[in-house]
Amino acid sequence: MTVRATVSARCDALVLTETLATGRVEASYELITRVGATVAPAVGSPDTVRSNRAAAAAHALPPGGSLRVTVSATRSLATTTRCRGGPWVISPAVVRHPFLGESADLGRQGDAASVCLYLGERVTLEGAITLDTDSDPAVHVVADSRQVTLSVAAREDVTGPLCNGGPVFAFGLRGPIDQPLSRGVYRVGWEVSLFEYGFVQAAMEMDGESLFESLAVDVATPEIAVMIPSLRLGVGLVARQLGPRPADFALRLRVGASMLPAGFDADFDDWPAVSGWTLSFTGRISP
Repeated sequence: MTVRATVSARCDALVLTETLATGRVEASYELITRVGATVAPAVGSPDTVRSNRAAAAAHALPPGGSLRVTVSATRSLATTTRCRGGPWVISPAVVRHPFLGESADLGRQGDAASVCLYLGERVTLEGAITLDTDSDPAVHVVADSRQVTLSVAAREDVTGPLCNGGPVFAFGLRGPIDQPLSRGVYRVGWEVSLFEYGFVQAAMEMDGESLFESLAVDVATPEIAVMIPSLRLGVGLVARQLGPRPADFALRLRVGASMLPAGFDADFDDWPAVSGWTLSFTGRISP
């Protein structure tokens, strides 16, 4: 038997925390037999198979007979990420930003799937498969003599010391250290990691009265067995504008903890202009 085939493929990829892709393949070909043959859908195939004859489990072709076959298939692809040290020892870079962050402790793997066009020991392809593809650049499509292969590549592994972390959203209460915390505080920032255990965070904060810009550096421990949180200790600077007194600045001392991907920070700010301390206690989310 000989086969002449044309294949069209349409694939769409969504790139967010991982690459998700859906590929739709439709192949059409004509089977021509010189000595006669029986043609039937592959057992257990998830794909839709149609022909130009009445539906049947099998088609008997006489010598010189032909059959037009169409195979329609949908494949879903998704890259995977694993923490090399997990679940016993999880790098603080992974703990802080498990979804959007980069880390040398993360291993990524691409995905592939194939669509079988035909099976048969004595089936030969006449010419090359004509491939018409309109795929997302993230998805690679190849057609060979018997199948169409779809693949999506994983993100590259991180090798350098400096890695992108991700956004930080925090909210809580602030007030003088010797009084009850009574003023709400909101923070949005961005973090990067250095050698997996050091972090730099730049953020903007508001407490309904003043505007703050902060820069903090901290070091953190890993999370152990998904039970013992990652602990951190850091220092930073805070600049303040607006509010009841002239613009000034403070030295910040920070302690905190995180568990995938939530946590909290306690910030102790020393304001030289007023010889006083404030405390900010915030919960945080850092995807």
